[in-house]
Amino acid sequence: LFHKLALLFHKLALMILETIKSLKNSKSKDYYGIVLKRNINNIVYPLTKLVNKCIKSGIFPDSLKMSKVIPLYKKGDKNMASNYKTHILVTCVFKNSVQTNYKVF
Repeated sequence: LFHKLALLFHKLALMILETIKSLKNSKSKDYYGIVLKRNINNIVYPLTKLVNKCIKSGIFPDSLKMSKVIPLYKKGDKNMASNYKTHILVTCVFKNSVQTNYKVF
């Protein structure tokens, strides 16, 4: 049983590593994304433990659920709210942990 759990943990760690490394370098200033991509090799196992705890408990830290809403101008009168569309920046940690969970289950 322990051997199977260790293999599952290692598989999840590899999936997290692959997911983080596949993140695109964007112009958005996602602090979590920048730190993760630069340090993922050093933190993949502690991060995997954290993801496992989140999955088991069903609780995800509120600080990682925060998003930034940006109004993007489309066309027309700039003083009318209807001429803007909403753009939501979600932290890469939240977005990719959800994607990883779907791959695992």
